[in-house]
Amino acid sequence: MRAPYWYTSLKPRAQLVFWVGLVTVGSVIVLALSWLLWGGWAGLYDEPAIRTTAALTTTGGIGGIVFLTVRFRTQAMSEDEHEERRWSAVYELLASQDQFRRVTGVHQLLSLADSRPTIYGQRAVDALCEYLRVGRSDDGVVEQLITGTIRERFTADSESSWSACNLILSGARFTRPVDFSNCEFRGEADFSDTHFCREVSFHASRFHLAATFGGCKFDKYSDFSYGHFLQDAHFEDAVFSDQTSFEASHFHADAFFGSEQVEGAEPTITFFGTAIFSMCHFNGEAWFGPSQDDEAHPDATVPYNRTTAFYGDSNFQGADFIRPCHFAQVHFYGRSLFDPRRQSKDRLKADSITHFHELADFEGARFLGTNTNFDHAVFLHPPSFKDAVSEGELSFDQSSPVFKPAFVGAIGPIEIGEDDRGQQKVTWADGSSGGNHLRKRLEKKQQP
Repeated sequence: MRAPYWYTSLKPRAQLVFWVGLVTVGSVIVLALSWLLWGGWAGLYDEPAIRTTAALTTTGGIGGIVFLTVRFRTQAMSEDEHEERRWSAVYELLASQDQFRRVTGVHQLLSLADSRPTIYGQRAVDALCEYLRVGRSDDGVVEQLITGTIRERFTADSESSWSACNLILSGARFTRPVDFSNCEFRGEADFSDTHFCREVSFHASRFHLAATFGGCKFDKYSDFSYGHFLQDAHFEDAVFSDQTSFEASHFHADAFFGSEQVEGAEPTITFFGTAIFSMCHFNGEAWFGPSQDDEAHPDATVPYNRTTAFYGDSNFQGADFIRPCHFAQVHFYGRSLFDPRRQSKDRLKADSITHFHELADFEGARFLGTNTNFDHAVFLHPPSFKDAVSEGELSFDQSSPVFKPAFVGAIGPIEIGEDDRGQQKVTWADGSSGGNHLRKRLEKKQQP
């Protein structure tokens, strides 16, 4: 609270006289009240000497308490002023043109944060994030020092943990490799519009709140494998220019991928390199494309108008989709794998079958690669491939038969229907059988 103007306008000597007068008046009032108190409540009217001693002792005790309180507060204020001067010195070092001074500033900031971790932890994180957002773009040494510090302090077993702090790095540009593996982000983690020019790793990291990577650019290999996203994971409008791995990651809530699509135009490429989602667990809805039909998707609760384009191979082998997954209008330019992993040529790897527990929406999807494989996939709810197009081989060998009616209206080189026994059958639109793995296997089984 700011002091009133009439007080701040007084000269220092006048302020001293004011406080002396105030303390004197207060002491007289306390002495009078003590005299009355000991006389009335303690029954010392007839003992003036004892009554006087008790009143003076009470007044002195209260004065001592006031003195100690003022002394403690004065010392605390002095310490706070000293700490603020240290923070100002750190900020000046970080803003210096000399790299050595900037490095010194980072080390002094850590020392200052460790002196009062519960108070200064978030302030230190904010200062480092601000440096990365607006700092020197050619200062790779300090950048690596800061990212290494963040990784060290955000790990679960860190002695001086910052994992509960908010990490706001939106708009930052990293010119050196970034390693945030095994980190624990209990606070807000905002990486929106961040540019990672080199390799980046979030391997085995945990995001307790929403993970925000919308609009990010990943120029090199990006690793999110074995991660845990406990709340929504946002990757809208992110561009992955190299191989990307989400292998064995757990999305405990909804996951959002894809870019906004211009009507009539090819979708913006989201994954230019190989995209690995093998063994992923999607406990929430997986949004790689929009929901096409509200009646067909009664469980869809989130409106979504973006779609994903996989320019390289996309690997969903062994993925587990607990809630509806949306691949409507998604473009698969490379191979698309939804089949199990294999230990050898003819032996499947245990527990690696792709499961679709609820609606799998591939309406209007474009399978433009040489091979799309749903072999052994388990569909526990009829999927939708309405108006889907496949320019290459599309295989459903030994996949669940419950989805047969949902292929009505599928177009492209293939047509999926039923044979006279009610089993699923794949035929080619031109009447040929080339590449029709499922039909060949069915015909082989029907032979005596």
